[in-house]
Amino acid sequence: MAVSNRIKRNISFLLTLLGCVIIISWIVTPILARSIDAKGWFEIFGACVITYNAYSSFATYNKRVKAGIEYGK
Repeated sequence: MAVSNRIKRNISFLLTLLGCVIIISWIVTPILARSIDAKGWFEIFGACVITYNAYSSFATYNKRVKAGIEYGK
């Protein structure tokens, strides 16, 4: 069973939104608690990398869907 590019695009979009929410919460929480440390910055950096990968996938699948490619490349 093949999964269409439209479904992959939607999943990547949701992961991108979730990543943005996580990044914002991990930045705001330590600032409000006034306790930022190296581990917190490392977690934020990791979340940024994962979110960037999700956005990159979203952009790729979005181009394919707009080009009319339903399955594959």
